[in-house]
Amino acid sequence: MKNLKNLLFLFFISPLFLFAQNRQIKFSHLQTDAGLSQSNVLCILQDSRGFMWFGTRDGLNKYDGYKFTVYRNDPKNKNSISNNYIRSLKETGNGDLWIATAGGGLNYFDRSKNRFTVFKHDSKSASSITSNFITAIEEDRDGNLWIGTESAGLNFLAKGSTTFTHLKHEKNNPNSLSDDFIKTIYRDHENNLWIGTLHGGLNKFNPENKKFKIYQHDDNSPASLSFNDVYKVFEDSQHRLWIGTNGGGLDLFDAKSESFTHFKSAEKNNDALSGDYI
Repeated sequence: MKNLKNLLFLFFISPLFLFAQNRQIKFSHLQTDAGLSQSNVLCILQDSRGFMWFGTRDGLNKYDGYKFTVYRNDPKNKNSISNNYIRSLKETGNGDLWIATAGGGLNYFDRSKNRFTVFKHDSKSASSITSNFITAIEEDRDGNLWIGTESAGLNFLAKGSTTFTHLKHEKNNPNSLSDDFIKTIYRDHENNLWIGTLHGGLNKFNPENKKFKIYQHDDNSPASLSFNDVYKVFEDSQHRLWIGTNGGGLDLFDAKSESFTHFKSAEKNNDALSGDYI
C-alpha cells in the first residue's frame, strides 16, 4: 500500500515537473517600428486605467495594447511636454500623472484636456522648484509629492499647491539631507521616505519630525551600507528593505539592528549575485 501511494504521488506531480522543465518564456518586441519613439526606455509605468507609459530619451509614450501615442515637446505649444528626456513617471492615488524630465522640470499631465502643466526652476522665485533636472518622484500617504533633483536637493509639493518647499544638505546639520544629488525616493509602509543619493548614502526621512537619519558606508563596520551610491530602494511583502547600489552590490536592511546584509558578486560562484551595479 505504501508503494502504491508513492507511485500515485509521483503520477500526480510528474506533469508539474515536466511543465516546469518544458516551459518556454516568449517575448513580444515593441520597438520603434511599432511606434515607440525611441528604443532607450528609462522608466515604465502601468496606470490605474491599464495604459502602459514608457519614458525614453526622446519622448513620452502611451501604449493601449495596440498602438503608441507619443508626446514630444513642441516649442510653439506651451501645453506640450517640456522636454523629451523622460527620467521618471508617477501616478498619484487620485490618478494624476507626473513626469520627471532631464532639463524641462516637472510636468503634470491633464488627461481630460490632453495637455501638460510645467513646473520649472525660476531663479527669481524662492518658491519654485530648485532644478529643471528631475530624477525621482514619490507620493506620501497624504497625497503630497516629493521630488528629487540632480544636485539641487529635495522638493516638497503639497497636494493642490504650486509652491515648492526645499530640503537640502546643510554642512553643519547632521539631521539634514546627506547629499543634494537624489537618485531615488521610496515610501515604505510606515510612511517613511527613503532617499538614495549619488554620494551621500541612504537617507531615512521622518515626515513627523522633519529629520533625516543617514546610513553610510563605514570601512570599520562590516554591517554598514556597502556603498554610498544608492540607486534603488524597494520594500518587499515582508516589509524588508532592499537597497541597490552602484558598485557595492545589493543590501538587505535589518530595521531592528539597523544593520545591512550584503549580497555581492564573486568569481567562480554561480550562486552569488551576477554583478555589483544594481
